[in-house]
Amino acid sequence: MRILGTALLFAAVIFTACKSEPAIVKVNNITDEKITLSNGEVIALPNDPGNGATTIFIVRHAEKEKNGDVNPHLSLDGKIRAKKIDSLFTSVNLSGILSTSYFRAMETLQPLSDRTGTTIMNYLPDSMDPVTKYVLEYEKGKKFLIVGHSNSIPGYVLSLVPNSTPFTIGEEEYDNLYVITADNAGNSKFYSLKY
Repeated sequence: MRILGTALLFAAVIFTACKSEPAIVKVNNITDEKITLSNGEVIALPNDPGNGATTIFIVRHAEKEKNGDVNPHLSLDGKIRAKKIDSLFTSVNLSGILSTSYFRAMETLQPLSDRTGTTIMNYLPDSMDPVTKYVLEYEKGKKFLIVGHSNSIPGYVLSLVPNSTPFTIGEEEYDNLYVITADNAGNSKFYSLKY
């Protein structure tokens, strides 16, 4: 009886240890019309420039070198992530790509810029107002990719979607994709995804 009890306890421990964490749902593909997630779910994107529906994709810059430099370049992992971001947007007709002038942010968009021939537009990291005005007022109905920083992206999202829940981005979080759609009527939707 004692052996049977020990065997059952051992089996329970093994079963518990083998249980895996739930799979994280990630972005599989992005096109002009939709975002397809790894669980098969689809998020429809507005794709009629005539109705003024604008889509803004926001990512944090990729992993940076940890050398104490005030303006570090991307690390090897960061360069790999920059290529991943480029491949993620292969089927999206982006009207503009925007970044702060920091090396890590510019280098995050460099593969995409090189592939598409699109010039990276710079903005100041401490104010999203000019970017918001440019994108939502002068470039309605288009799609944009913005690279930001962990300490500025949450504020950007709140400025674009005032009713969204405040959030923070951890120092080692680099795989978040924030998607905002906004139409002429002032309706906006916000999606926080992983890629």
